[in-house]
Amino acid sequence: TWCSSKTIFGCTEESRSYCCFKSILAKIINREGRKQLGLSLETCEGITVEQLQKLDFSKIDMTEFQNSVVPKNVDLGDKAEKIRERVNKQAVGGYYSE
Repeated sequence: TWCSSKTIFGCTEESRSYCCFKSILAKIINREGRKQLGLSLETCEGITVEQLQKLDFSKIDMTEFQNSVVPKNVDLGDKAEKIRERVNKQAVGGYYSE
């Protein structure tokens, strides 16, 4: 929320605004980038190339993006075993086909 109407007595009207992004990654970079650059979060303006080059991406929390692209509930032990089996078959037979 932000003050959309002020008088000498203070804020007389508050408004809300929402920004829409084409992807989770765009949302994260825009929001976190605006914080780093000291830009207002009240507008939905994009970030310029010059501003983008100033960002420290190591300080941006990408957890939401990672969770959206990494499969959930994957049994890595099972996957590793299947890969081991394929490698062993290829080493013994010279090639692998399913």
